[in-house]
Amino acid sequence: MGVEFAMKLTATTLLLCLLSAALVIGSLFGYARPLPFLSEHKYWLMSGGWAVLFLGFVFKGE
Repeated sequence: MGVEFAMKLTATTLLLCLLSAALVIGSLFGYARPLPFLSEHKYWLMSGGWAVLFLGFVFKGE
């Protein structure tokens, strides 16, 4: 009766998930500590991390 959703991580989506996590964690480090590159671009890193995660889910099978 119900619709079943099975989420299966492939190599591409796993790579994009790890890349997204690295960007978000880098952004959080830049927010917590004054690091040269990370502190200057913390908002772009966070936005990029969420964008990579979103695109990985949207284009997961293609």
